[in-house]
Amino acid sequence: IVEGGDDHQALFVEAIPLYCRDRKEFQADTPFIFLSPQAPAGRFWDSKDMPEFVVGLIEQIQRDYPVDPDRIYLTGLSSGGSGVWRIAIDHPEIFAAIAPISGRAVEPDRVATALKHVPVWMAVGGNDGDFLKAANQMLDALKKGNCDARLKVVPGFSHVIWDQAFLDRELYQWFLTHRRYGAAARGKSPGTPAATTSPSGDAANAADAAHSANAAHGAAANHPPAANNPDAADASPEAADANRQTNDANRPAADANREAAAAKLLAEARALRAAGKTIEAYRDFRKIALQYEGTPAADAATSAIVNIEAEPSFAEAYKNFGDEESARQMLDIAHNYARNNRPDLARKSLEKVTAIWPHTQAATVARDELNRK
Repeated sequence: IVEGGDDHQALFVEAIPLYCRDRKEFQADTPFIFLSPQAPAGRFWDSKDMPEFVVGLIEQIQRDYPVDPDRIYLTGLSSGGSGVWRIAIDHPEIFAAIAPISGRAVEPDRVATALKHVPVWMAVGGNDGDFLKAANQMLDALKKGNCDARLKVVPGFSHVIWDQAFLDRELYQWFLTHRRYGAAARGKSPGTPAATTSPSGDAANAADAAHSANAAHGAAANHPPAANNPDAADASPEAADANRQTNDANRPAADANREAAAAKLLAEARALRAAGKTIEAYRDFRKIALQYEGTPAADAATSAIVNIEAEPSFAEAYKNFGDEESARQMLDIAHNYARNNRPDLARKSLEKVTAIWPHTQAATVARDELNRK
């Protein structure tokens, strides 16, 4: 979509910044400071000079906000996923863990040595061709070096797996189980539990050094910083603790609301299943299991997923549906750009839908919209 520039509204098109703004469940479950930088115009995240750019931003955020230096995590999508490799290989001493999503292979001959003490979580679409090969190449290199690495393949999907990757609560729980190598010897670090930088390629998570420090759940540029509460102006460690205590007190009500929302979605998915719309129901069951893990509805959805996957005709039907779903996500991105008065980026996204998934219904919609423009 865009690889760089200074359009801060592009921050909200997809992935983590969008979830920070629009998804209350995501806000409640991710106690991080999110730093979402944007590559300078004409530059790419896996360029050899980009690590110093990101490291400089992290150092600035550490000066301005109560960041725990032993729990800084790095993630990114598409060319941002490639950038995660580049940055972490050059500066493994900074990160507690990393999560490259849909990235290319970067220096597989160096990665195991560089990331010997940095756990790695990868995700890629099962139909993502060269990117799937790249993920397996990096996994093999890490495993040969006895590194802590895992790969999650999203079956039936091509390149656009942002929701499947970044709405997976297990990823953030996994992050928080890791501290930077040597942290125990250094003792307890003050500050907010974690900071995550999220370089993005396909969706420029737009923020520069002056605007990108958006504390947890306040990811919009120019929102006041906070530890867990976007309205809090004081970013001291004491304020962070107070905000966490407030969130803990509100947790029972939030959990009840979350379970009610999950139950409602479960009823809708079951209705789709009863109406013979198996693939649509399967998609919704997966959404419930992913976003509402730990609820009774998520347990029921997981059982439904197992039953559907056992059906003989499921595999081929889901392969086709996965392409449709990926195309639909990209179409939604195009519409978000249009709503944010970025017709150039909207058109580019529509063209990508027609080029990558030409036989889908979403591509038909995209072609119609391109012909009207």
